[in-house]
Amino acid sequence: MSIRILLSIVAALAGTACASSRAVPSPVDPAPGERQKLVVERIRSGPQGTAFTDSARHVIRDARGWSRYRDALARAGSSGYAIDFDSRMVVIVALGRQSNTCCTIRVDSAIATSDEVAVFLTRSRLGDGCVVSAVVTHPFDAVRLPRRALPVRFDERELVTNCRRER
Repeated sequence: MSIRILLSIVAALAGTACASSRAVPSPVDPAPGERQKLVVERIRSGPQGTAFTDSARHVIRDARGWSRYRDALARAGSSGYAIDFDSRMVVIVALGRQSNTCCTIRVDSAIATSDEVAVFLTRSRLGDGCVVSAVVTHPFDAVRLPRRALPVRFDERELVTNCRRER
């Protein structure tokens, strides 16, 4: 076998490996040892999720569970969000009641393995020297993910933005 053919085969296999790490909305759970990036579709996020007075992490896999939150997330004048629970599930994360505009929460990504779905999220807050408004907020983020029957683990990181200038 010539070196060119061998290099072509190696390049094709490398391209296949790279393509398999891209996000695919497949309902098939990964094989043991594999990781599958899931497509995260934002439903709604913001500072006023008043249905979430306490910090929360919810995984919703059916219409009955979704009915508890759908109307609270719907924008004024809309009829809510239709979710196909045969192929999707919803993840809602919330910080609960905050006494000012210091904080946000966001689902960044999700990875499925053969054992679980890991949802990666960032809790952000303003630090030293930052100006915030003294208004009550209820930060939340609601996303749609490809449906998996696996347990969901939340992997959280905190991001602090300091506004004080060093002199």
